[in-house]
Amino acid sequence: MNCEFFIGTSQTEFRNLNIPDNTEDITKEIFDKMIKDIFDSKKDAPIEIAKNFDFNLAIERNKSFKYFLEKLDRLTEK
Repeated sequence: MNCEFFIGTSQTEFRNLNIPDNTEDITKEIFDKMIKDIFDSKKDAPIEIAKNFDFNLAIERNKSFKYFLEKLDRLTEK
């Protein structure tokens, strides 16, 4: 599962994940460890997280995600 889902997840919905304010250093392996006790399967995690994904929060937490969205927006403007 991609840890990109993680960056737009608030503490309210997933308190047990202890999501850091800066998610730059969260690897797939770290993320997998964090979700293994919360979700029944790796397939459930992205579905549940996507239901509550917050783009603004993700932009605040992760410079790479912000950069990606800025580039994506520029591509769609052309």
